[in-house]
Amino acid sequence: MENREVAAEALAKVRSVCSEFVAPLAAETDRERTFPRRQLEALGKAGLLGLNVSPEHGGLGLGFLGMARVVEEIAASCASTAMVYVMHLSGLSVISARPTPSRVEEFLRPAAAGRHLSTLAFSERGSGAHFYAPVSVPERQNGGFLLNAEKSFVTSAGEADSYVVSSLQSSPRTPLDSSLYVVRKSAAGLTVSGRWEGLGLRGNASAPMSLERVKIPATDLIGEEGDGLNLMMKHCVPAFHVGISAVNLGIARTALQGAIAHASSRKAPQGGFP
Repeated sequence: MENREVAAEALAKVRSVCSEFVAPLAAETDRERTFPRRQLEALGKAGLLGLNVSPEHGGLGLGFLGMARVVEEIAASCASTAMVYVMHLSGLSVISARPTPSRVEEFLRPAAAGRHLSTLAFSERGSGAHFYAPVSVPERQNGGFLLNAEKSFVTSAGEADSYVVSSLQSSPRTPLDSSLYVVRKSAAGLTVSGRWEGLGLRGNASAPMSLERVKIPATDLIGEEGDGLNLMMKHCVPAFHVGISAVNLGIARTALQGAIAHASSRKAPQGGFP
């Protein structure tokens, strides 16, 4: 059950941030293909980057209803900022589900304090829309993993501080025997390898990413090896679906308001009637 007081406060904060920072920068963000760093910093200062982080770890602890309302407000102002925000919350959803002490201190508390941005890196060349069935297979090395993968579509590519990355497990028996890991932006072998153009979403830094012999310590495996599908479906996919739905609601709301304003202001040149 969500704390209604916290949810109402979060909604008031996001409306203020959107009015002051997100909406005024939206056109420039899309036109110049600018990653919405200033908007995210403002959301972070308002405590909203920790929206779905447990209060025990410094966050607001809101669920899907609170998330949907906040995301819709952001999307009504700037679609790029909203998409980055949704993917951040989707990444945090699974990190929060397996909160080891080191992850709490390195990822969750900094996110709640507005200093850490996460995202998902699931889709791979070869798997198409079947993001839940990666094709990359890691090698076991020194108790950890060595991963080569070509991710076809990553939001906040090169901009996020951490990536929740998927692969098949090291000895898969089926195409769904996957694992999830936390990979840091600073990891050697992690590179942005292209660019994607999105209508009205040119600022969300979506791009392919390559992982070339990226070393992943065993401590950065989320849950157990082979537990990837379960974690995706239980945590990432619900957050993603709710978030994307809210993004579309926000976009539609602003589009409708713009259409009404345009139609209402139109006057015929002969006589000035509507």
